[in-house]
Amino acid sequence: MKPIIMSAESVRAILDGRKTQTRRVIKPQPWWIEVPHETGGVWVGRYSHDENIINPLQEARCPYTVGQRLWVREKWRPVYMTPRPRTEELSVVQYADGSFNRDDWGGCKVGETWRSPIFMPRAFSRITLEVTGVRTERVQDIDNCGAIAEGVPPPRMEPCGAESHDSVQVYLEWWDKLNPKHPWASNPWVWVVEFAVAGGDR
Repeated sequence: MKPIIMSAESVRAILDGRKTQTRRVIKPQPWWIEVPHETGGVWVGRYSHDENIINPLQEARCPYTVGQRLWVREKWRPVYMTPRPRTEELSVVQYADGSFNRDDWGGCKVGETWRSPIFMPRAFSRITLEVTGVRTERVQDIDNCGAIAEGVPPPRMEPCGAESHDSVQVYLEWWDKLNPKHPWASNPWVWVVEFAVAGGDR
């Protein structure tokens, strides 16, 4: 089992049963010579760092495989019993659930600073996912169905007959906020990881 970081929007969408896909930038971002293909359950691509194929070809392997379980890391902060020392952690609260103050926890003190998902201990993870599929594409290949599977709320029909929003446009905005080094306009290659919430033992 390995960790995977999810944004607050993604966590809320998973908990709501709306998110079943995540797109992750392939690193290092290659100039593809060969489209990635599946070999023994692992997606592998051959690439060079430039279009002139000056550098030796290398392999890019997807870090996720079908059947693998992933525990979700999210933005969090600890809760402490007062007036006990801060080292005695009682529980945690997650950023995706909204803001909290001391009164919300009746006699408990909420840690003052939100902590990065990178530092979330395994014991505090509340979501475990199971990978059900992996493929590759350019991020701009996503369609409305893919954007909705990424957790974008489906559009509503307005009285005039128009849709309330374009799902791909909403996803574009999410993408650029979370991936400033690989913006939508650069159309990076991505791993498309499909998953389901895992049941049973975490």
